[in-house]
Amino acid sequence: SGSIRFQPIDGRGMTSGGPIQDGRYRVEMTEGKMRVEIRSSRSLGRERLYREGPEVEQIEESISNIYNSQSKLQIDVSPQQATHDFKLHSDP
Repeated sequence: SGSIRFQPIDGRGMTSGGPIQDGRYRVEMTEGKMRVEIRSSRSLGRERLYREGPEVEQIEESISNIYNSQSKLQIDVSPQQATHDFKLHSDP
């Protein structure tokens, strides 16, 4: 599970996104060229940030940043091409 985000490259249209469940997502988008970000996090456990403080869950991104903060993934959204699949590799 994770999340997916689509951001218009030309700045027109709306940014959209949603959850990924069991490798599937469903998002309504405006037409145009979109930059794609895919994220998924995993728990590293709980720890105290300071001695008397509460325990806080520590998480980290489990997908390479080339698929999210440094993503170069792009798609063209049109009525003719409404389905987009992404194959992510652990060693890009």
